Amino acid sequence: MRGRRRRGFDVRIYWLGERYDEITSVIGDVVAEVTSAVWEGISEAVKATTGFWKRGRVKVESQVEVEEPVVLLVEAGASNVRVRESPPGRVKISGFKVETGEVKLMLEEYEGKRLARLIAEAADIEVEAPMKAVGIVADASNVRVEARARPLEYLSIKSDASGIKVEAPLLPGGGVYASLDVSSAKVYVTPVEEGEYWVDLEADASSFRAEFEGDKVYEVEEENLRRTRLLVERRAEGEPRVRVKVRVKADTSTIRLL
Repeated sequence: MRGRRRRGFDVRIYWLGERYDEITSVIGDVVAEVTSAVWEGISEAVKATTGFWKRGRVKVESQVEVEEPVVLLVEAGASNVRVRESPPGRVKISGFKVETGEVKLMLEEYEGKRLARLIAEAADIEVEAPMKAVGIVADASNVRVEARARPLEYLSIKSDASGIKVEAPLLPGGGVYASLDVSSAKVYVTPVEEGEYWVDLEADASSFRAEFEGDKVYEVEEENLRRTRLLVERRAEGEPRVRVKVRVKADTSTIRLL
């Protein structure tokens, strides 16, 4: 059951991500220069290249009413997006975009659940939403998620030349899926109960760091590494309260499980 739910969402993430192949042209030579190194300074690179903080910006505000927590999908192209947890009732966005940029907020149905889908192209946007799960498709963008109140079912990331940071509690049986290409992702997870969790990672010329709070053990079930450094640290005395199953495939990357 865990595998089917996770893979089903990932298929949609990949399909949506295909629309953003054209976005890399927005940041020009910056992407071309980053070939085998990790892009830790993506936020500054996006700001310097698009310049929409300083010229031609258009104010954006929108909201949709929701009765319960939603699956939040953020599609970001050449943008800076900040996501915060909010009480049930609405999903709200505010911020700025360039005149030729695009910002849309829509409600859709996904596998019997309410999906709130944000599209941000060349924009600086803040999102407030009650979330049960989060998906991120990022191209040449900086995305930060703070979901500290309500535990998530899972987190799914597809990132090209982007910087991602997530802080969130996670329900037992949940986990993190990440597909990274010339990107940096940092995930800070608070397991809400004892039990089993998972990390499923594919990385190319990227940096990935996952930190599960408390006593836990990482069990690497499958690995396929080329020119990659994998650091796995166990912080558990005796029997750990949390077990994190790990599958990792990486090339020219740095991976830390702390």
